Amino acid sequence: MADRGCLTGLVNLQPNVDEVRIYEARIAIQLDCGEAIYCDQLKRLYFFDSSDKPIGATLSSVLNGMGRQTEIQPVLIDEHGFIAVGKRIDLEENTLVPVFAALRLIGVKVTRGISDVLQRAGY
Repeated sequence: MADRGCLTGLVNLQPNVDEVRIYEARIAIQLDCGEAIYCDQLKRLYFFDSSDKPIGATLSSVLNGMGRQTEIQPVLIDEHGFIAVGKRIDLEENTLVPVFAALRLIGVKVTRGISDVLQRAGY
């Protein structure tokens, strides 16, 4: 799993800008249906669902099998919450190995990333 340096270069944020929303918008734009991106700082996995690669159903199966709750949320990138692009789920550290393995088994590439913008914002 490669480090993508998720927001390298985004350094001139305006005051009161929500860094997490900017990060999520950037991640959602980078995703395709055969890929998932895990952010170590937020402990979130970002993905798109498709009939070809049912990532959401796979996550639910793995986590429910481990006795964990599954709460998949849309990634909302506008301040009013109208524009949803992709999905996300918060994952605990001890679920990563089985989740990543299950995703690889259905042909999904999983990438881990650390955002320099989120680091500067204290995440």
